[in-house]
This record gives sequence, structure tokens and C-alpha cells, in this order.
Amino acid sequence: MDKSNNTLASLHALVGTRDILIYGAGPRGYIWYNYLRHHAFNVAGFIDRSKKGANIHTPAFLEKLEGRDKPFIIIAAQAFYVSDIRKLLQRFGFENEKDYLSGAQLYNRFPTIEVSGICNLQCISCNLGSPFPGRKKGGLMSMGLYREIFAKLNAEISILPNLALYCWGEPLINPELPDMIAFTQGNGVSVELSTNLNYASTLESVIEASPTFLKVSCSGAGDHYEKMHTGGTWSTFRDNLHNLRGCIDRASATTKVEIEYHVYKHNLGKDFDTVKVLADELGFLFNPIIANVFPESIYNYVVDGTPIPDKMQEASREMLYSIEDQIAYSQAHQGTCQFINAFPTIRWDGSVLPCCNMEGGEIAPNYLDVSLDELKKRQLASDRCVKCIAHGLQRLCSTNGKIEIVNGMRTMVKL
Repeated sequence: MDKSNNTLASLHALVGTRDILIYGAGPRGYIWYNYLRHHAFNVAGFIDRSKKGANIHTPAFLEKLEGRDKPFIIIAAQAFYVSDIRKLLQRFGFENEKDYLSGAQLYNRFPTIEVSGICNLQCISCNLGSPFPGRKKGGLMSMGLYREIFAKLNAEISILPNLALYCWGEPLINPELPDMIAFTQGNGVSVELSTNLNYASTLESVIEASPTFLKVSCSGAGDHYEKMHTGGTWSTFRDNLHNLRGCIDRASATTKVEIEYHVYKHNLGKDFDTVKVLADELGFLFNPIIANVFPESIYNYVVDGTPIPDKMQEASREMLYSIEDQIAYSQAHQGTCQFINAFPTIRWDGSVLPCCNMEGGEIAPNYLDVSLDELKKRQLASDRCVKCIAHGLQRLCSTNGKIEIVNGMRTMVKL
């Protein structure tokens, strides 16, 4: 069973008849909004310093609550904001585990289900864009297997607000994806998807199922986009962004869309502005992140001396922080692995991986046959986890950064 001390029953007992305010009106906030409302909590709105809306209050609203019955606060902000939010809540008389909890206190498992092990692109920064010996053939998860996996996850994890239905492949390729989304959200669990948006045959039906959060990856405009999203075309991507907006409007879907803009040396100028303007015009979030190569090849290089594929070295030369920079940064900032709780990672055929960022190291051929507690033990004891931590590689693939202007030029620095 899940090791969190909280269950739905204990949370109901703690909150009582109080309203809930969710601190953070981003994608995490809406995941909690959907989950809590499904389970009969009184969710009155959000607190957010930058977002606007009819039910979104600024942090100053907290001061007006002094001397009144306090609502219960769920902190749904990004991890590096949580400490400051806690201090603010305490300043206004809110007590931890009495008047507020963070998302991390409520659940500590972030499962990933790979509904498609096939991709339509061969990006040079991704495992699927380079040859790897012994790679398992990809495929599509069936709805029948998905239902069984969902039932077991829901029984083993006390509080399960969302599922990520993607890993190595392109999820929109699976024709049963709309049914998977509708089934999952009908059980009160939000769906998060990530897509390259170069395949749109299922897009209309996917949006009609109204996934909570859709991440769209982008690496520039024009030729720059096509170099990094190898096999895709800028015109197809741009047209499908407009198509996505139309699908959302026609279906009156509540899906939040975020364009994850992968920042390289060459796309911080005109490309950056082009995509940012496009995102604003379409009403989508624009989130610049630091581009990386997926860490499995780096792990193999550091641990076993295996050469890094030529395509990934080509990508490295275009990155703000090269592969060598990534290794040095990770080894200098060792600590808790940022992906250790993104678990279990269940592939399209039901097998289980120890890490969502690596294709290898399978720890069970079938998730349905092994308890989650046993899988967690196998994860922590696996060669991948043990050697990754021993070599200080657990901070590879760190994408968080902030845009700064240095000597009149836009750049991005790691956080």
C-alpha cells in the first residue's frame, strides 16, 4: 500500500465542513480541483499571485480572513515556491496539518502509464531517435489492460489525483486513448498528456474526452523546430496548434494546454518570440524549459563507458548546457532524485521500469502480478537506481530555469 499517512477519509476528517482554497491556479491546482470536487470536498476557489479569474484570489486575500473561520488550504504550487507559501500561511495564522497541507504531504507516488510505445518522430535528443542495442519493440496498450492497471493503482495508492499517460511514445497514436481518458476522469483521476502534436488523427476525440492537462513540446520555429523535432514539420505543428484551439472551443473542454518550449542556443531570439506570441494568441501557457538529452545514454557513458550516440552529441552542441555540463551540474548538486517518486512507470505491455527516463532495467514483466510495495523495493535495489546515485547522476535532465537578459541578450539560467 501507499506510504502516505493521508487517505481520503483522513483528509475529510481534517477538513470537516470547511471550504478548501487551492494555492496555485496552474495545472497542478486544477488537478487538485477536479479530484477534490469528485470526492465531495467544498472547493471554493484558488489563491495565485499571477493568475486571474472569477474564483482566483490574490495572496492578500488571506489577510482578510483574520478573525474568521479559516478555509483549508491545499498547496498546489511548484516545489521551489512551497517554502515561501508555507511562511506566508503561517504569518496569517494557518497551521501545518491543521489548516493546510501541500500536495507532497497528501501523496508521494506519481504513476506513469505508457499507452503508446510508438512514436512518429525520431528526435535527436531522445532515446527513440538513436539506436540502442536490445531495445524492446514498441506497441499500443489495450483498453482492457489499461482498466486492470488502473484498478490496481487505485487500490494501492490512497490518494491518486492524476495519471501521466505517456512515456516514450506518442500517446495520440493510440486509437483507444479517448476511452482511456474518459474512463480515468470518470473515476475522479485527472489525465496528463504530452504530445509532439505532429499526429492529429485522434485529436478531436481526445479533446472531447477533456484531459485535464496537455503538454505540447516545441523546440523553436521553422528549420530550428524541424532539426530538433526530427521528422516533424513546423507547418504541421503550427496548424495543429490552431486545430487544438478549435477542438477545445467546439467541445467546451476545460483542458489546460502548456507549450513546453525547449530552450537551445539557437532559439532564444526570433523563434522564442514567434512561439510566445502564438501561445498567447491561442490562450495557451508558454513554459520555457532547459533542453537536455534523455539521460540513459549519459548514464551508460558514465557507468559503462559506452559512447554517446552521434545524434545526441549533435543535440548537445546546440544546448545551453552540454552533456558535460549536465554531468558536472548533477554531481555538484547531489540529493534526492527528482524522478524517484515518478513511479511506477508502466510500459505499454504492462512491464515495469525503475525510471521514467530510461528504457532499460525492467523490474517486473507484469505490473498486475507484483504488489506496489514489492515493486518499490525492486526499484531502489535495481542496478539503474543504485549506480545512478553512486555516480551522482540523479540530477540529470534538470529543466527548471529562468529567462534573464545578459549583455542585452536573452538567456536562461538553471534554478
